[in-house]
Amino acid sequence: MQKKSGDGFVVKPGYVLVGVLVVVVLVMFSFFAGYGFRDMVTGTPSKSAIYPLPPIAKLVQSKGAAVPAYDPDVKPYETINEVMRAIHEHFIKTDVKDRDLTYGAIDGMLKSLGDRFTRFMRPEEYEEFEIKNQGEFYGIGANIDVISDEKTGKTVPVIIRALEGTPAEKAGIKAEDRILKIDGKSTEDMASGVVVSLIRGKQGTPVTLTILHKGATKPVDITIVRDRIELHPVEYAMLPNHIGYIQLQEFNEKGDRELDKAFARLKADGAKGLIFDVRSNPGGLLEVAISVSSRFIKSGPVVSTKDRKGNIEKLEADASRFLNLKIPVVVLVNKYSASASEILAGAVQDTGAAKVVGEKTFGKASVQILVKLRHGGAVALTTAKYLTPKSRDITEVGITPDEIVPADETDKDNGAGTGKGAQFQKAVEIIKAQINKTASK
Repeated sequence: MQKKSGDGFVVKPGYVLVGVLVVVVLVMFSFFAGYGFRDMVTGTPSKSAIYPLPPIAKLVQSKGAAVPAYDPDVKPYETINEVMRAIHEHFIKTDVKDRDLTYGAIDGMLKSLGDRFTRFMRPEEYEEFEIKNQGEFYGIGANIDVISDEKTGKTVPVIIRALEGTPAEKAGIKAEDRILKIDGKSTEDMASGVVVSLIRGKQGTPVTLTILHKGATKPVDITIVRDRIELHPVEYAMLPNHIGYIQLQEFNEKGDRELDKAFARLKADGAKGLIFDVRSNPGGLLEVAISVSSRFIKSGPVVSTKDRKGNIEKLEADASRFLNLKIPVVVLVNKYSASASEILAGAVQDTGAAKVVGEKTFGKASVQILVKLRHGGAVALTTAKYLTPKSRDITEVGITPDEIVPADETDKDNGAGTGKGAQFQKAVEIIKAQINKTASK
């Protein structure tokens, strides 16, 4: 039997039942969806929200693109172009630059290699790198490295040393201070080159660093006026008991040249022993590391390199650089002595040319090349690892000194100077003992 609705349409009884069920389902869906929406807004879980709603999104495709489909033959660079096109067409910000996207992609590309020393240098960073090698720049005057935070796993820049007489030292910046922000910009996971480029700038201009001093719980903002920083990688002095002291801050060509003057002066002044200080020295050029080591080692390998194919090349001492000092030598190192500093420490330790005193070194056994790019930047790529003369691999392990002496506060405050810290005093003690032993024979 059929019934007519009020508007004259014929409705079958079965359809009425279906319609009622549809209404009930819609009401229930609205009920649960409402809870899901409330959860998404308030962040409060609801026991009734069995199926939480996904984030609000809609499927789109780039202009002129084909219907999205899985294509295993798509080249990686094509995917990058797709993403960049999608960003320009749909991202909420309209001022995104291709340069920034490209630099970010390069940073991510190099980070995926799993080598923290391989890095991209933007044009301004490479320019600063070149300036530093020439021996002067405009900045605050501090050595900076990037380390991993034990708690967060993120990287953070840390002060290795504030150079004497520089704006950084005058502002109270000290070794092991952490830089959390630069002019309000977070430094978390920031590449070391970026950190340096942000801190350096025109002479007379200010930069504000948010600093967390060692042992402090709250950071402080310190504003420093940039100034001309002239680098002299070598400092030397004659200490009591005719003990010569040389401190090398970086293994570059200028430092290699300045060493000649330092050695000659100390020899003329009658040095009976020598402390060679590479604490907080981050490294430098491989060629200079060999040249410096050759002052103490007459012949044989200074270091060996092992490339990605397993080929090993032994790099011999340069006999023309050998000084034949005939006096006891102590090489001072700490946990920030890296790369070329470790080549020197490993070479004199393995050959017996000097005693190594201080803390276990950084453990950077990487040989790198610098590939200059046409746009003005460069890529520093790790191409091999190096081994000590006795074929020790110190990667992530470092050089263990002959005499382990933890740094005290005096060592930390004056880590590369002629202070009276525990490490420095141990070096003096060893040299005096050797001088007395020789004199008693």
